Amino acid sequence: MATLRNLAVLLLGALQLQPAAVLAAPSTKQVVPGKYIVRLKSGISTRDVESHIDWVRDVHRRSLGSRDIGIAGVKKTFHINEFNAYAGEFDEETLAQIRSNPDVLGIEESHIFTLVDGPGVGAAATAFGEQKREMVRRDINGKEHGNEKRALVTQDDTVWGLSAISHRAPGNGSQYIYDDSAGAGTWAYVIDSGIRTTHEQFSGGRAVLGYNVLAGTPDDDNLGHGTHVAGTIAGATVGIAKKASVVAVKAFDASVATMTEDILDAIDWAVNDIVSKGREDKAVINMSLVGGSSDALNDAVNSAFAAGILSVVAAGNTNDDAGTWSPASAPDALTVAAMNATWSRWWSSSYGSVVDLFAPGSGVISAAITSDTALVADSGTSMAAPHVAGVALYLQALAGGSRAAEVSARVKELAVPDVIEDPKGSPNFMLYNGSGA
Repeated sequence: MATLRNLAVLLLGALQLQPAAVLAAPSTKQVVPGKYIVRLKSGISTRDVESHIDWVRDVHRRSLGSRDIGIAGVKKTFHINEFNAYAGEFDEETLAQIRSNPDVLGIEESHIFTLVDGPGVGAAATAFGEQKREMVRRDINGKEHGNEKRALVTQDDTVWGLSAISHRAPGNGSQYIYDDSAGAGTWAYVIDSGIRTTHEQFSGGRAVLGYNVLAGTPDDDNLGHGTHVAGTIAGATVGIAKKASVVAVKAFDASVATMTEDILDAIDWAVNDIVSKGREDKAVINMSLVGGSSDALNDAVNSAFAAGILSVVAAGNTNDDAGTWSPASAPDALTVAAMNATWSRWWSSSYGSVVDLFAPGSGVISAAITSDTALVADSGTSMAAPHVAGVALYLQALAGGSRAAEVSARVKELAVPDVIEDPKGSPNFMLYNGSGA
């Protein structure tokens, strides 16, 4: 209903592009009244799913009867490997019948989801981005040299995050050391605000629009968040997997709120696109977003993992237990906390036992939407997660392909232990690409 969507828009009113950087709305556990996600039990056949949906629609029509109530009923259905669910708006009478149906595993209210940039990047971050712009641009013109003995490439004068993930200890200069395969033949599906596909960081047509969840919104990235994330994953100079491709799965817009159903729709499309193109061992999903704990969203992430597709997710920026948020709490996701350039936990990063590892997330320079050459610095676990997604693609290319369980285990195996200050109860592991010093 329009009124529900407007309520969600008000809750996400802070989602707007700032002159200096994208500042996302504060993370929230707010639910949207009247909107529900219904999960069905695993093992149910496609025919039984269709029969159940038909039954719900019939119950909904009969429940409303002669009452003039604008409640939509079933709006979206989701099929992600063994995960089956649907989203809709239902009155209490219909909900009661759905709850009693033996096909139903659970019902939950839809949550508001936000992107997780860090507060306080502002003008200082932009100044830092401008300071590094020409240094980084020199690399785009070819300042790289090979190391024949190790068959590696060294990128000089790089951004600090790339240097950090190719070294086992802090204070090792500004070189990024990596294998020349650089993620070739792999894909990152970026569930976010879209991507400026024409940016020079994605030269060679390596960024494409895959799907826009939000009907009636522009396909372009009008927030900047998704472009920044994609640049860290696969940018020509600021990215880790420099030869990988990025696929924009747009689920956030400057004027439209995003809810559980939208994120599920995005995952549904991404997983089915990956499977239909045989990319299970050559693709990852990045979700630099957060919302209240959702069994449905966590189950969707786990089901994608069972199909061979890894999701890399942000821990959140609320300086609290990441286990109370989704998709951070999904058991099969790679959940990423943020560290700063001194290899300490970034002050606002969420933490806890669900965190798998830390990655650079403070003052991260990447692609901006203001032009095809613009760079900007931003902070948050949103910026940390794509470092891990980039390394996952890098490792998939090195291995000639590896599915979710294998690449997740390899990322964890390579991570450097006991180097993060103040992990605050999180496993103390730092992202490492396995090719550096």
